[in-house]
Amino acid sequence: MSDDVSILIPNRNGHEALELCLESIWRRTRYAGGSVEVVVFDSPGDGRDRPMLERWADAGKLRLLRGVYDKHHGEALTELLRACETPVAVLLESDCEVRRGAWLDEMRRLGRSAETVIAVARFFPGVPHGRQMIAPVWGPECLWLDMEKYRPMSEPHDWQQRSIKIEAYKYADASFGNLARPLGFDGYVNLDTSWRFTEKLLYENAWGYSVAPLPSDWFRDWVHHFGGISTRGARPEIAPRWHLIRERLRLIRGNE
Repeated sequence: MSDDVSILIPNRNGHEALELCLESIWRRTRYAGGSVEVVVFDSPGDGRDRPMLERWADAGKLRLLRGVYDKHHGEALTELLRACETPVAVLLESDCEVRRGAWLDEMRRLGRSAETVIAVARFFPGVPHGRQMIAPVWGPECLWLDMEKYRPMSEPHDWQQRSIKIEAYKYADASFGNLARPLGFDGYVNLDTSWRFTEKLLYENAWGYSVAPLPSDWFRDWVHHFGGISTRGARPEIAPRWHLIRERLRLIRGNE
């Protein structure tokens, strides 16, 4: 069975982190399950990334969705999911580095391990119910999404566009209420309630689909996530991450 994949990357001011993400995909990924397409949604930000992305798009290395104004993370994911034309979508943050070539094959194996699995994502032990937010409510670092199951779920309410912007731990998208109220939630919910909404959407949905966990060592051995680069790049505590990203970029360009 062929599982052609679109790797969907939302970007805003990714700079060297985005370069490392893309070059690690192109240089290291070895996928036996089908073809691989890279799709980037670029919010304008400070404008530095767009010329580089235009060159790579012209060279046929990626498909570029050009944002005309800055969109928050959920909105960018919405645009990427709408543009996805393959049976599988892999959502990847722009500050991730692919470390091992068979990462997509491993996600595919986990995703095909049970007929009811719609997504493969990271679980956290320290958050409510031990689960990280699952797209589309909020995007994880790396997620495999079975689009053939996801698309029918999204049709009644187009719920991928209900992705919520985080503002001071409140989810305040007014359109959220149209979808949330039938499930027993109001349109302005706190962080804990939003977790329960997410769980209801993807764990207690009418189709019986579930989410499979990535192994605990995933972000050590397969894909490394630096974290917070595009949204917090100017903050002093992020500086060491930028230094490491630049070192990793020199390494991948010099030795591989």
